Amino acid sequence: MESFHGEKHEHYLRHLDDDKSSLEYMMSEHLRMGGVYWGVSAMALLRRLDDEARKDNIINWILSCQDPARPGGFGPNAGHDADITATHYALLVLAVYNALDRIDTSGMVQFIASLQREDGSFSGDHWGEVDIRFAYCALSALTILDGLGSIDVDGCVRWILRCMNYDGAFGPVPRAESHAAYVFCAVQALALVDALEAVDVDRLGWWLCERQTPS
Repeated sequence: MESFHGEKHEHYLRHLDDDKSSLEYMMSEHLRMGGVYWGVSAMALLRRLDDEARKDNIINWILSCQDPARPGGFGPNAGHDADITATHYALLVLAVYNALDRIDTSGMVQFIASLQREDGSFSGDHWGEVDIRFAYCALSALTILDGLGSIDVDGCVRWILRCMNYDGAFGPVPRAESHAAYVFCAVQALALVDALEAVDVDRLGWWLCERQTPS
């Protein structure tokens, strides 16, 4: 079995944003908040979150991504519209850094709650796109913020279960093809609100096993 080269992973993560003038960096502007989350999470797993200056820079950058037009919401980068995914990522990074006191908690709860639709689903932003990822982001963020009482949890659970297919797995929206990534979102969302009893665990487990490739 090959060795795990943690120092090489650390070097890669620390230098991901060295060349801010590159085309790749500019073209991924709308993905920045997610990239920061995955990078910070990886560094936390490596136990390398010891750079205080970088920590302060990241926290200040995240705070600069708040959308003044939608208080409590964060965009994927400064100057971008707020969306539920970027808001969730921002919350998770601030939680890793023990900096949740830097955000407007009630404002974030209200922003997320405002994205729930009448059928229990959640839009990703004010433009209205819906899928199961956004339900997961909402339930995860509101669990951290102790704000589940601000939404219709039962309605959200019913909508998630409408996304379940005959094979026991989940698609992004009702009547859509099952997909492992959406299965993760559905299972995690249901687990957060103690509703996993609605899932046929054996059937879903078998479906997931069948997705494994020979490699």
